[in-house]
Amino acid sequence: LYYTKARRTAGIWRAPVDGGAETLILDRHGAGSKPFWTVAPDGIYFATDEEPLHPVIEFFRFTTWEVTRIYVMEKPIPAGTRGISVTPDGRLLLFTQIDQSSSDIRLVENFR
Repeated sequence: LYYTKARRTAGIWRAPVDGGAETLILDRHGAGSKPFWTVAPDGIYFATDEEPLHPVIEFFRFTTWEVTRIYVMEKPIPAGTRGISVTPDGRLLLFTQIDQSSSDIRLVENFR
């Protein structure tokens, strides 16, 4: 079981599902501080926002405990999103990105 302990607190932990001690396995670069991470068969993909305008998606490999840079995002991580996934074969990565956001101000007269 892989999990984080608190919002905006770095660190991804693991614990055996049948009970046992928990272990901090990843606390580099703010991993787990945002809900922008996913577990794959051979490691964990996670996004960091050390550069908030261009977050970095990185990969933590279980066998070596090494972290590798995968991709530099073009836009900031959208607030409140849980937006990263990887295909089972590890060939495709999917993440949330807001390309455009706008709003309008409207005046309504005689609305009674």
